[in-house]
Amino acid sequence: FVLHAPATDYERAFIVQASSGIEGLIVAAPDLASMRMLEAPLRQSFGDALVLYHSGLNQGQRSEAIKQMASGEARAVLGSLMAVYAPLPRVRLIALAHEESTLYKSQSAPHANARDVAVMRAYLEGSTVLLTSICPSVESWHNAASGKYTLLDHSKGGSRPRVRVMGMYADKGEKRKAFSEKLIASVERAASGGGRALLYVNRKGHSTLKCSECGHMDLCPTCSVPLVFHKWHKKGRTLECALCGNSSKPGETCPSCKGHSLEPTGVGLERIEEEFKAMRPVGVDTKTRDRIKLLTEDESRLAVGTRTLTRSDALSHGFQVVGVVNADSFMYQPDFRAAERAMQDLVYAADKTAPGGELIIQSNRPRHLLFSNLRSFNLKAFYKRELEERREPGFPPHTRIAVLRIEGDKRPKLDPFGFKDAEALGPVGALDKKGRKHFKLLLKASTSAILQHAVRKALAQLKGRKVDVDVDPLEL
Repeated sequence: FVLHAPATDYERAFIVQASSGIEGLIVAAPDLASMRMLEAPLRQSFGDALVLYHSGLNQGQRSEAIKQMASGEARAVLGSLMAVYAPLPRVRLIALAHEESTLYKSQSAPHANARDVAVMRAYLEGSTVLLTSICPSVESWHNAASGKYTLLDHSKGGSRPRVRVMGMYADKGEKRKAFSEKLIASVERAASGGGRALLYVNRKGHSTLKCSECGHMDLCPTCSVPLVFHKWHKKGRTLECALCGNSSKPGETCPSCKGHSLEPTGVGLERIEEEFKAMRPVGVDTKTRDRIKLLTEDESRLAVGTRTLTRSDALSHGFQVVGVVNADSFMYQPDFRAAERAMQDLVYAADKTAPGGELIIQSNRPRHLLFSNLRSFNLKAFYKRELEERREPGFPPHTRIAVLRIEGDKRPKLDPFGFKDAEALGPVGALDKKGRKHFKLLLKASTSAILQHAVRKALAQLKGRKVDVDVDPLEL
């Protein structure tokens, strides 16, 4: 079953209700915050028969949990992605909250997706699977539309915020503003009326520095991408690469023309905080759980955060205004899933609004069809168009894909005609987060059997090289 829920509160309540009276239950959540929100209501139903099973446990706690499961003392398991492997002797229901989350995908070999493991385990054991989300993955929606899964569409319930999309234009010769006047007015109106506002930005740091005289921007020497300027970094004023973490101190003059006109471009978390500091913003570091806890208890009128904040179940739905500062920053990514991820981000941002609240989105393309679907919360039309757009280039769920990451500085030589019915793209050079060079080979096939054959052929040609194989990758 795939539940399309109207809100995350409804999603949790549905899981708890579906779990009532079940002997042999596994509930998985993508992160510890989501797991904790489910723990209290499940504990009311199962008491000490509910066992926690996640990566935060030490070896002794994990061994004790396994002992309780194997002995039959535990009737229910709640945990992270590893919960789907819980050794319960008889499983009747496996429920996955926020099934679209990329956190269910293991980053290490064999790169298993807990969602797929849950579905296969339920099939082998004759159990039921419940996948829940306020914005399901395209793959799960496709499986429901094709009859493989059963769709429970409860998305029409609950209150929805008013959605407004602001075009961010600038006259020739003028600087583009980070905030529209309407967004500023809405934030001020919410704050002055005793309400709260949330500004969502897709980048940490302050901005990137660009010389207004010659146009020079400092690039990472390893990744060749613009360095992000951090004003309040723990190392002080710092230029840092968002990919590999390389950092350096910014100079007072342009390293190219020696000019003194280094100006910030783009908008990051720090810059938003800086411009709204008069309204007592609360800075939320994307990696600091304590800051999220602080925000839930603080009376500040304005919160500033990234995706971790909007996706956190620990944060209540109490914002009269949620502003997405630059939707284009996550809509236009070099990935066939970019539109899907953008819609999910915006739906989760809308979920943080209070009843009668407002979601304001800033974009350079305010007439994009994605926004039209979002205004009416017509995700069915969005999924239909997304599936059609993926069909012609042959991307999942219409095909199966695998990415082979080949270590080393030397480009491997592969026979492009050696993959039979599969399509091979690459290999192309790439860098990992530590700056180490490798090559990526993308294989596409119409069936799992053809893909497996192509992977075996590729590995045979790459004998002697270290290769990491990721089937059904979530990121290219």
